[in-house]
Amino acid sequence: MNNLSIKAKLYGWKSCSADIYADYYARYGGSICVHPRILAFLQSAEGVSINYYYKKNAAFCTVNDSLVYRNKKVPFAFDDLLFPVDPQSRIILPCKTKRLSPISRVNYRNAIYSDLLKHKIAYVKQSFSKTTVRKRNAELRKIQQEGFVFHQVSEFDAKTLSQIYCELFKLRWRGKIQCFDQVLLEEALNELNDLVYGSVLTIKGNPCAFDLIFRAESPSWIYYDDINGGVDPQFMQQGVGTALLWKNITDGQMDCQRANKSSIFSLGAYLKGWEYKLQWCNIKASGRVIF
Repeated sequence: MNNLSIKAKLYGWKSCSADIYADYYARYGGSICVHPRILAFLQSAEGVSINYYYKKNAAFCTVNDSLVYRNKKVPFAFDDLLFPVDPQSRIILPCKTKRLSPISRVNYRNAIYSDLLKHKIAYVKQSFSKTTVRKRNAELRKIQQEGFVFHQVSEFDAKTLSQIYCELFKLRWRGKIQCFDQVLLEEALNELNDLVYGSVLTIKGNPCAFDLIFRAESPSWIYYDDINGGVDPQFMQQGVGTALLWKNITDGQMDCQRANKSSIFSLGAYLKGWEYKLQWCNIKASGRVIF
């Protein structure tokens, strides 16, 4: 029995199967990175060890006995750990992290949330000013009048979608940020195709902007995780990246309204140099486990 298992047992947690964890996720929801099928994919594709724990009204998981997982080859970011926990529960998490979701800040007795902490997450605002809405909608109409066309990701197979993403990502970032492994990306998009969300923007049939977004529906909310994206630089002056993000956000909001659920739309971690996220998002402090 390792230290984590001993500590978990001390705080009343029990080991459980992936199926039991999936039942808790279906009951209470969670973020993308702790989705049962995402975890199963990582276990299969990358050979990581996934362990599951539960107690009354709460569950959590570890990857290689840790809540920290960094792998630039796969299209998932463990930046917002929103575990399946009853909103009324107050529990002690038996392992350290600096990435607990702000949404669950009332749930953990041994975590602190402070704007003074380094790690933060960017959630798209629940609403925008009338001026912003008019401006963004006008931009959307303008690029459509110029011949740009939005296509749902469901119109593309996994191989094509992974090629589009990698090509546009590399054009946008020019090696400053490492792109995901295209083979692993294709495998993820194929196996998890029903969790992939959003649109691809094209001009004359050629893709020019695409944000990779995963979507997970919970009883109370729908969680959208925007895992970065790519834009053809020759069209940046026309604002195609902004228009695409606005399209994805507004489509998600309508999606939630139809389902009568809250929207959690994440643009990922917020760090110095990423101030562009401020126009879209509220920046929230992530939680840190202190003992």
